[in-house]
Amino acid sequence: MGIQSFLLGQSIYGVSSYWNDSFKEWIILAPEEEDDGKLQMMWELRNDWTEWEFEYMGMRGRIEQPNDRQPEYWELKSGYQTVTMRTQWPGDFSEWRIASDSITLVIKTRYNQIADEWVIDDSKYGDFYMYTEWEGDARDWLIKDFLAEEVSLLMKIAIVHIVLLQSVPRI
Repeated sequence: MGIQSFLLGQSIYGVSSYWNDSFKEWIILAPEEEDDGKLQMMWELRNDWTEWEFEYMGMRGRIEQPNDRQPEYWELKSGYQTVTMRTQWPGDFSEWRIASDSITLVIKTRYNQIADEWVIDDSKYGDFYMYTEWEGDARDWLIKDFLAEEVSLLMKIAIVHIVLLQSVPRI
């Protein structure tokens, strides 16, 4: 995958599925001087899409849907920190509110209901773009991160997770 540096200090350059025929394991692409991370389904053999774990840049954590019957709400937990992810509007999975501490961001599909390209356009915290490297192919994603330094890496992992989960087939 040809990923280039879009911004000095950008913390996630992209994500790629580990396997060509499954979306249950991901490689989180780090800056050159860092090791790549991973995002993977916890209970892969059960095909349980409600619990995930991640490792990236020295952080580890879990992402889970606390109530299996509420696909509109997720939590990322790492140490004592929690990031919440919820749909902006009931039943609309194309727009999500990501919140942690005093920061709330909204990520949405750039074009209505087309899950190949997602954007955050926030006047206070900056911009974030996540899009497939090849149109219609959800295996490789590129990221342009122009978010302010106050936006934590955990929030960015939550953003990546929710985009992937809403954009890939469940195989």
